[in-house]
Order: sequence, then C-alpha cells, then structure tokens
Amino acid sequence: MATIRTAELVDVHGAKWVARFARIAKGIATREIIGFMWQSEPWVPMFQFESRSRLLPRHALQPLFKLLVPLYDAWDMANWFARPNQWLSELRPVDQCTGHLA
Repeated sequence: MATIRTAELVDVHGAKWVARFARIAKGIATREIIGFMWQSEPWVPMFQFESRSRLLPRHALQPLFKLLVPLYDAWDMANWFARPNQWLSELRPVDQCTGHLA
C-alpha cells in the first residue's frame, strides 16, 4: 500500500494545492480520510484517493470507513487495509477496494 508524507505532496504540487490540503486535513480530522503520524510526519495512504494528481477522496469507501472508525484508530485502519484478511480469502482489503472501485 503506497503512502506519502503530506510534505511531499506540497513539494510535488506547489502552493496552488493549499486548499486541497486544507480539505484533506479536514477529512483526517473528521476521519473521512485515513491520516496518521509516523516519525513526527503526517502520512496518508494513497489508495483512498481517486487519483494521485487530484487527490479526490474515493467516496465509495465512506461506508466502509464508517464501519471501521469506531473500531480502529487511523494507524490500525491503514493496517487493516494493508494486511491479508481471512474474510477475503487472505487477500488484502486495499487490493479488493481499489480494484473494484477503480
């Protein structure tokens, strides 16, 4: 599962993306977007966005996020998507979600 530091997104996309990052920050705060701190840096898993260039959230994931948010913190949610799941015949949820939502 690809993740990226939010600072890298700013570096790549420049100042015009400030409003988009504000939207992402709001999504992280409301738990509509998975974002977590690691090594004192904020990170976001990229599977939850429609495209890397526009950073539009995959709205089809929201029902699943709403089920998982009460059970997991952001780090554990990211891990839930990244690890094989016995209910999915040991496939990773991230692969199933992105494949079916693309």
